[in-house]
Amino acid sequence: MAAKRNTLGLNCVFLVLLPACVAPVVQEAGTDHLDLGKFGPEAERVEVQTYDQVSLQGVFLPGAGKAPVMLHFLPSEGSVTSGIQGFAGLAETLTGLQGQGTASLICDYRGVGASGGERDPRCLESDAWFLWQEALQRAGGDPARVLLRGVSIGTLAVASLLHQGANPGAAVMIAPVRSETIGRHGVHLRHGSVVGFLLSPFLRRPVEVDLVATLERSRVPILILAAEKDPYLPAEELDLVQTAAERGGHRLKVVPGDHSSLVLRAYGFEISSYAGKLAPDLLPEEATFWQDFR
Repeated sequence: MAAKRNTLGLNCVFLVLLPACVAPVVQEAGTDHLDLGKFGPEAERVEVQTYDQVSLQGVFLPGAGKAPVMLHFLPSEGSVTSGIQGFAGLAETLTGLQGQGTASLICDYRGVGASGGERDPRCLESDAWFLWQEALQRAGGDPARVLLRGVSIGTLAVASLLHQGANPGAAVMIAPVRSETIGRHGVHLRHGSVVGFLLSPFLRRPVEVDLVATLERSRVPILILAAEKDPYLPAEELDLVQTAAERGGHRLKVVPGDHSSLVLRAYGFEISSYAGKLAPDLLPEEATFWQDFR
């Protein structure tokens, strides 16, 4: 009888966790209210329509003259409507990075924050392409004037664009993850190795793109900033990414900390004062890259 109860318990856990494990790796974040005021007087509301008429909402902060347009892809649990991460401070910092400044286009993923639709990882690639088209239009049709910046799950959106043939001026990937393993690592961290092992066969990729293969093939200048101890990109996977970066002629920098701390640093968040203060400055390696890439 005890054995039957244990089996029943495992089955119940399996059934309860299965939907979460095959659900999007993009998590709920922010609110449905987008406050343009915190982005400054020049901020514009952006609405990008996808192939299935879902409205992706966000902001555009113009730069001076023919400033390059940086297209941002946020991490999981990131939203332009949220006050937790320093998107506004980041955009302000970018404006002063280059001679003419840098414009910023930042939109929420579908089903997140102010954007419509339901969260679905299968739409990440196609949605990224529509956002790329929006950035390209705002850059006067010149792909060299579009820069890509992806953090965590956003690095897969960047990789998918490169895989689909986008040819931006440069790209930065911060705290990269691999589509093949991000789901498994996430389940292991949240629910333990036993449940992770049981559910691994049911996990689906958030996108089909192969980050390693894309880095090897792409000739777009790319900077990768990876955390020294990242449970979402353990040492053996970091080695794969590093080798691919070398073969593609890209730059990879391993920085102290873990995945979460690097994501926060990517948005100028002062880790020592998590409860409050934002420090809107880029990582030094990234700032140098944006100044030198051309």
